[in-house]
Amino acid sequence: MPRLRRQRRGPVSTTALLAGLVLASGAMAPTAAAQSGPDASRVRLYVLADTVALGEAFEVAVAADHAPGVQVLFPAIPLESTPEAAPLVALGDAEATDLRRFAPRARGRVQTDSVVYRALAFTADSAMVSVSVRFASGADTTEVTSASREVRVRRLVPGPDAEPEPPAEPFAFPDPRPVWALLSILGLAVLTLAGWGLWRLWKKPARQRPTPRARPYPEALARLDALAASPPTPEASQAWFVELADALRVYLERRVGVPARERTTREIDATLASRLPDEPRAAFRGALRAADRVKFADLRPGPEASGDVLTRARTGLDAVEAHLKAQEEAAREAAEATQKSDATP
Repeated sequence: MPRLRRQRRGPVSTTALLAGLVLASGAMAPTAAAQSGPDASRVRLYVLADTVALGEAFEVAVAADHAPGVQVLFPAIPLESTPEAAPLVALGDAEATDLRRFAPRARGRVQTDSVVYRALAFTADSAMVSVSVRFASGADTTEVTSASREVRVRRLVPGPDAEPEPPAEPFAFPDPRPVWALLSILGLAVLTLAGWGLWRLWKKPARQRPTPRARPYPEALARLDALAASPPTPEASQAWFVELADALRVYLERRVGVPARERTTREIDATLASRLPDEPRAAFRGALRAADRVKFADLRPGPEASGDVLTRARTGLDAVEAHLKAQEEAAREAAEATQKSDATP
């Protein structure tokens, strides 16, 4: 299987600076490790950015201090043939998409191994970042979890508690007489156009009524069929995935009553937890998360990976529609039974 690859963003100096910070901290802290004993192991976590935008990549450095002869097992990025559908490594509330290893450094009886993760955060307001590292010595394996670090996350749209903009300065109105003259000329032109339009309407036959909008389920199927008929190239994948996510969000708004176009994927999944079964909800969540990664993480999936996401979206759509129809049928039968029982003397 090919190794899961992610595009690197940002200058290389950022990674070098973050790695240097971790290794320098490891070099300055041998006394703390020695106080816990020569065989003690600990994990230190550093986040360079204190505030990021929703879906913006940031770097997380992890240093593991241990005694010589101990093998350090950092969480690894999974391997999969379709990178866009691969599960990511959870760093608390964040998700790691790539890692870079550095050569171990030794100081006395303490050795330090370090890596730098490239992570994304899709939570609103803030994300708590942490990592668990395993230390293997012979047949024994110990897992140590680092302290949590908070990263503030900016919303893409203002939240409900956002402060309103201050009022603008009063506008100095010009002399109204030229404006009234212009309005008079425009009024005559409008009347002339209105008379011409009425004459055209009288000469033409009555127009047919506009076709009513399709129901939510057929409309969503038609949009998915259109996407299936034109699989995207890696360069055009972002617009394709935006259309896919919009089709699913519009269906949820019209059919389930969830304001999906105003919420993040995680907020939508939390709202659907009390309304839909786990299987269709997981299919919707997977398709929307894949679209988020293409839009925010600058992934460029090919036609095969895009087809897998589209199949997952169609499966979730069919399952949700079947579940809702079963609920409506049960409610209708219950109402008919109630009417019959009330009519029986």
